[in-house]
Amino acid sequence: MAYADKAIFLNLSIEDCIDNAKQRPWEPHKYSSKLAQDENLPMLLDWIKDYESRTDTFSLASHQALYDSFSGEKVMYRQNINE
Repeated sequence: MAYADKAIFLNLSIEDCIDNAKQRPWEPHKYSSKLAQDENLPMLLDWIKDYESRTDTFSLASHQALYDSFSGEKVMYRQNINE
């Protein structure tokens, strides 16, 4: 963040995050197959559902604190951006 001149926070609702996760394309750099990725979906959905209550680095609290402390230009999106 020390070298960034802009922060973009994609702060979607839990429901939108779940929809995005269900629609994500295969990520071959993470999974050996689309099937392997889809088998991990229930765990991912549970992880997303806990986003607002977790306190780890990947939690809403952590992301919000990082965004709030950023002194450069910043923007927050609360919905998917359709291109």
